[in-house]
Amino acid sequence: MAAILAGILGCCSKPSAGQVTHSEVAKEKLQLMRQLADAVERDPDSSEAMAAFEEFRNLPISARENPQELTEIVQIYRARVKGKARGPMAEELSIVMMSLETNAKASK
Repeated sequence: MAAILAGILGCCSKPSAGQVTHSEVAKEKLQLMRQLADAVERDPDSSEAMAAFEEFRNLPISARENPQELTEIVQIYRARVKGKARGPMAEELSIVMMSLETNAKASK
């Protein structure tokens, strides 16, 4: 019994080869902001823009572990998306970005 429990605990405590790192998630979130910016520039009301936004907001990012990616995301948002996105997506994105900007400032 103890051997089985030790095996389970040992198995669960080790990261598996298929786990995604914080860095990989942050890079994906950065790429999604680029996709969102491209989509908003083409057509801010498009389903492409909304899909990119949905994916973007569903990915977490750690300001402490990924400050460079977070800074780039904020820069892209300010330069290419802010003021160009429309409707409910723009409102929700603004809230998401305010939170990210606050986290970025707090991690410095």
